[in-house]
Amino acid sequence: MKLSTKRHLPSIANIESFLSVARLHSVTAASEELFLTQGAVSKQILELEKHVGKSLFTRSAQGLQPTAAGRALFERLSPLVADLEDAFGEIRAEARSVLNISVSPSFGMEIIAPNLSDFMEANPWLMVNLYTRLGEVDLDREGLDAAVVSGESRSNAYASERLFTPALFPYISPALLAPGAEGELSALTRSKLIGLVNMSSAWPDYFDMLGLPFSPSMVVANHSLLSTSAQAVISGYGIALLPEYLAGQHVRTGLMVRIGNTAYRGSNPYYLMARKQCVSGEPYQRFRDWLLGLLRNMGQLT
Repeated sequence: MKLSTKRHLPSIANIESFLSVARLHSVTAASEELFLTQGAVSKQILELEKHVGKSLFTRSAQGLQPTAAGRALFERLSPLVADLEDAFGEIRAEARSVLNISVSPSFGMEIIAPNLSDFMEANPWLMVNLYTRLGEVDLDREGLDAAVVSGESRSNAYASERLFTPALFPYISPALLAPGAEGELSALTRSKLIGLVNMSSAWPDYFDMLGLPFSPSMVVANHSLLSTSAQAVISGYGIALLPEYLAGQHVRTGLMVRIGNTAYRGSNPYYLMARKQCVSGEPYQRFRDWLLGLLRNMGQLT
């Protein structure tokens, strides 16, 4: 079969608009999906109809419905465009290095995820896949290159370096404080306490630091995630020990208040660990240097 050197094909933008409208039955919905104006989508549909010489849609009570020609075109184009996307996706993946990293949920949500776009902009050739994990992480079994864990890995098979030990402060909802009582440590003995599953000695040790009496009955709940503890504080359920990097945004919006300035530093520092064969590679080194710089700018590293 002889292939023509001249291609009489419509633009891919016209095809994308047609497929979106045919699937969603709405120019408005298609414009939102494609991040285009409604006028731009309508123009592209008209251009495609002019190209094929037939109407592709009719208007009904259920929105825009493909005509017989529109349905036939949709059925032919959908798998072709999907194949094109797969082809270009495979080429992009081959051209990019991939780094698979596990992070503890709170660290990932509050530190890495909000700032990762800066790293990706500086390293467009590198794809970072983030996975959230609690507890021990097996890099080899899970196909991971590195992980940020709370508490040092018990495996000697990985390279590991300490990042920092979070400074935890008690935070409370303003609704639980009497007017003008911000910062009063007496609130600790009058309110419910929210503990951390992996730091069961945190509250008794903290009360001991302050010279305050403590009873286990004061702890009414234990959470495994810092983020759920923060939400419990916001709801007015009680007081929790939280790191500033998580609580700071809620303090700025008036949803919680820090009680006192005495920090508690537990026995669960964050560590960055990696498979030894990845440590010398440029993808890991780029991520490590960026993460250390980010933590230093946040005041977590000294």
